[in-house]
Amino acid sequence: PMFVKDSYILKYALVIFLFQGSFGILNPLFHILGEQAFLAKVRWIIGIIFFVLLILIIPVYGISGCLYVFGFCKLIYFGIIINRLHSKYHLSLSPI
Repeated sequence: PMFVKDSYILKYALVIFLFQGSFGILNPLFHILGEQAFLAKVRWIIGIIFFVLLILIIPVYGISGCLYVFGFCKLIYFGIIINRLHSKYHLSLSPI
């Protein structure tokens, strides 16, 4: 009974990982373009933001707060690298 109540955590984690998997080509594309230094800087910044938010959120919201922070940081990360791909190289992931 307790597991049914908290099944939304698994569903939310599944949505986050499906979202992350849908952007699978971005990291290799940046390596092909020679943007390893940019990716490293963005990963460090997002990692520090993630760590600070975890310290602030987990005592209040627990594991669900951890998932929300993880999803938020993934959205920010992909937003930054998609913006860089479009602004610097005029490339888009859109098939249109």
